[in-house]
Amino acid sequence: MNTNTSKSWWQQYREAVRRSRLHQELLMLLHGQQDQAQRLINLEKSKNPGHLETWYLNKVIYDLRKEA
Repeated sequence: MNTNTSKSWWQQYREAVRRSRLHQELLMLLHGQQDQAQRLINLEKSKNPGHLETWYLNKVIYDLRKEA
């Protein structure tokens, strides 16, 4: 079994599920405004390059909740 650098299918699946849940949470906070969600994610990507997609989603959600 190859356990070196590649992620197992289970890790990839869990990451995809987590990403999907965070995206849904972000859309809920933005009342379904997909374009606004993508703008916020892109802004964080430009300010903090090199992170996983889940990091950006968590950061945007955190910032929105902090502002509320």
